[in-house]
Amino acid sequence: MDKHWAWMLLVLALAGGTAACSASQGDPSAPASSPTSASPNTVAARTGARSSKTALPLPNYQPSKVIMQTTGGVQLSSMDSVSKVASFYENALKSGKWRIISIDKNATSTNMVAMRGTLGVGISISRAGPVGTSIVVAKCQC
Repeated sequence: MDKHWAWMLLVLALAGGTAACSASQGDPSAPASSPTSASPNTVAARTGARSSKTALPLPNYQPSKVIMQTTGGVQLSSMDSVSKVASFYENALKSGKWRIISIDKNATSTNMVAMRGTLGVGISISRAGPVGTSIVVAKCQC
Protein backbone atom coordinates (compact mmCIF):
# COMPACT_ATOMS: atom_id res chain seq x y z
CA MET A 1 0.00 0.00 0.00
CA ASP A 2 1.49 3.37 -0.92
CA LYS A 3 1.77 6.36 1.41
CA HIS A 4 -0.70 8.39 -0.66
CA TRP A 5 -3.51 5.93 0.12
CA ALA A 6 -2.66 5.98 3.83
CA TRP A 7 -2.85 9.78 4.00
CA MET A 8 -6.07 9.81 1.98
CA LEU A 9 -7.60 7.40 4.49
CA LEU A 10 -6.74 9.76 7.33
CA VAL A 11 -8.02 12.85 5.54
CA LEU A 12 -11.25 11.22 4.39
CA ALA A 13 -12.01 9.73 7.78
CA LEU A 14 -11.47 12.99 9.63
CA ALA A 15 -13.31 15.09 7.05
CA GLY A 16 -16.35 12.94 6.56
CA GLY A 17 -16.18 9.95 8.86
CA THR A 18 -17.37 6.69 7.45
CA ALA A 19 -19.57 8.42 4.86
CA ALA A 20 -16.47 9.31 2.85
CA CYS A 21 -15.70 5.68 2.11
CA SER A 22 -19.25 4.86 1.02
CA ALA A 23 -18.77 7.24 -1.91
CA SER A 24 -16.22 4.87 -3.41
CA GLN A 25 -18.72 2.01 -3.27
CA GLY A 26 -21.77 3.57 -4.87
CA ASP A 27 -24.02 6.57 -4.36
CA PRO A 28 -21.95 9.37 -2.79
CA SER A 29 -24.99 10.67 -0.91
CA ALA A 30 -25.73 7.29 0.66
CA PRO A 31 -24.89 7.05 4.36
CA ALA A 32 -22.20 4.62 5.37
CA SER A 33 -23.28 1.41 7.02
CA SER A 34 -22.23 0.67 10.54
CA PRO A 35 -19.89 -2.20 11.34
CA THR A 36 -21.58 -5.57 11.62
CA SER A 37 -19.57 -6.56 14.64
CA ALA A 38 -18.32 -4.28 17.37
CA SER A 39 -15.10 -4.67 19.29
CA PRO A 40 -15.19 -4.19 23.07
CA ASN A 41 -13.55 -0.76 22.65
CA THR A 42 -16.24 0.34 20.17
CA VAL A 43 -18.99 -0.87 22.51
CA ALA A 44 -17.36 0.96 25.39
CA ALA A 45 -17.30 4.17 23.36
CA ARG A 46 -20.98 3.84 22.50
CA THR A 47 -21.96 3.22 26.10
CA GLY A 48 -20.12 6.26 27.42
CA ALA A 49 -16.89 4.74 28.69
CA ARG A 50 -15.28 7.25 26.36
CA SER A 51 -16.78 10.19 24.54
CA SER A 52 -20.06 9.27 22.87
CA LYS A 53 -19.20 11.55 19.93
CA THR A 54 -16.75 9.07 18.39
CA ALA A 55 -16.92 5.28 18.40
CA LEU A 56 -13.32 4.55 17.48
CA PRO A 57 -12.20 0.94 17.32
CA LEU A 58 -9.02 1.71 19.30
CA PRO A 59 -8.47 3.32 22.68
CA ASN A 60 -7.18 6.87 22.99
CA TYR A 61 -3.53 7.02 24.02
CA GLN A 62 -3.09 8.05 27.65
CA PRO A 63 -1.92 10.45 28.89
CA SER A 64 -3.24 12.69 26.12
CA LYS A 65 -5.51 15.66 25.51
CA VAL A 66 -8.28 15.61 22.88
CA ILE A 67 -7.66 18.40 20.35
CA MET A 68 -10.42 17.57 17.87
CA GLN A 69 -12.99 14.81 17.61
CA THR A 70 -15.31 13.83 14.74
CA THR A 71 -17.50 10.83 14.03
CA GLY A 72 -14.61 9.26 12.14
CA GLY A 73 -11.55 10.18 14.10
CA VAL A 74 -9.76 11.92 16.88
CA GLN A 75 -6.71 14.17 17.15
CA LEU A 76 -4.81 13.95 20.41
CA SER A 77 -1.80 15.66 21.94
CA SER A 78 0.61 14.01 24.36
CA MET A 79 3.88 14.90 26.01
CA ASP A 80 5.19 11.35 25.43
CA SER A 81 7.61 10.51 22.62
CA VAL A 82 6.60 9.44 19.11
CA SER A 83 8.19 6.01 19.70
CA LYS A 84 6.30 5.43 22.96
CA VAL A 85 2.94 6.36 21.40
CA ALA A 86 3.70 4.28 18.27
CA SER A 87 4.54 1.26 20.42
CA PHE A 88 1.21 1.63 22.24
CA TYR A 89 -0.78 1.67 18.97
CA GLU A 90 1.23 -1.19 17.40
CA ASN A 91 0.41 -3.32 20.45
CA ALA A 92 -3.26 -2.24 20.38
CA LEU A 93 -3.51 -3.25 16.70
CA LYS A 94 -1.85 -6.61 17.28
CA SER A 95 -3.91 -7.44 20.36
CA GLY A 96 -7.09 -6.35 18.53
CA LYS A 97 -6.30 -8.79 15.69
CA TRP A 98 -5.93 -6.03 13.08
CA ARG A 99 -4.10 -6.82 9.82
CA ILE A 100 -1.38 -4.19 9.63
CA ILE A 101 -1.15 -2.99 6.03
CA SER A 102 1.73 -0.57 6.43
CA ILE A 103 3.94 1.06 9.02
CA ASP A 104 6.20 3.92 8.00
CA LYS A 105 8.62 5.10 10.70
CA ASN A 106 11.28 7.78 10.78
CA ALA A 107 12.93 9.88 13.48
CA THR A 108 10.00 12.28 13.88
CA SER A 109 6.87 10.37 12.85
CA THR A 110 5.13 7.03 12.48
CA ASN A 111 2.19 6.31 10.17
CA MET A 112 0.17 3.08 10.29
CA VAL A 113 -2.71 1.67 8.29
CA ALA A 114 -4.57 -1.46 9.41
CA MET A 115 -7.71 -3.39 8.46
CA ARG A 116 -10.06 -5.66 10.37
CA GLY A 117 -12.77 -6.99 8.09
CA THR A 118 -14.09 -3.99 6.17
CA LEU A 119 -13.02 -1.49 8.82
CA GLY A 120 -9.85 0.44 8.13
CA VAL A 121 -7.91 2.63 10.52
CA GLY A 122 -5.12 5.09 9.92
CA ILE A 123 -2.86 6.32 12.69
CA SER A 124 -0.49 9.26 12.29
CA ILE A 125 1.91 10.07 15.11
CA SER A 126 4.32 12.99 14.77
CA ARG A 127 6.50 15.28 16.81
CA ALA A 128 4.70 18.51 17.69
CA GLY A 129 7.25 21.26 18.15
CA PRO A 130 10.25 20.87 20.44
CA VAL A 131 8.29 18.72 22.92
CA GLY A 132 5.13 16.73 22.60
CA THR A 133 3.45 14.49 20.07
CA SER A 134 0.45 14.90 17.79
CA ILE A 135 -1.71 11.77 17.29
CA VAL A 136 -4.44 11.31 14.69
CA VAL A 137 -6.55 8.12 14.65
CA ALA A 138 -9.13 7.87 11.88
CA LYS A 139 -11.42 5.04 10.84
CA CYS A 140 -13.02 4.22 7.51
CA GLN A 141 -15.74 1.68 6.69
CA CYS A 142 -14.44 0.50 3.31
